[in-house]
Amino acid sequence: MLEATKVHCQPTLVEVKDSLRLFNGISRRWWSNSLQALKSAEDDNDFECGMTGSHALTLERLYAWERKLYDEVKAGEIIRIAFDRKCEQLKHQDAKGRDTNAIDKTRAAVRSLDTQLMVA
Repeated sequence: MLEATKVHCQPTLVEVKDSLRLFNGISRRWWSNSLQALKSAEDDNDFECGMTGSHALTLERLYAWERKLYDEVKAGEIIRIAFDRKCEQLKHQDAKGRDTNAIDKTRAAVRSLDTQLMVA
């Protein structure tokens, strides 16, 4: 009875993108502030453990990895959008009975984008 009254909703693409922008902005500020704090502390020579370089290096590597991952996801999203558009174009061309050469070119483009999506 209780489950019947619950509303199950999936986030839309716009909501997901907004969340990613917010998270990305927060993480950039956090990384930037962390790196600045480490660099200023390193300049002051307040650390006695002698491991400040390794912490800064670790943060830099993590930030680089996060940036690479973000770029890969963004590129995959661009390919997916292009794939969806080409699929719609192919359906439209098939429905209107367009020239077979144009349909074949669109179909080849869809296959190429599909392969890129599988790799990405």
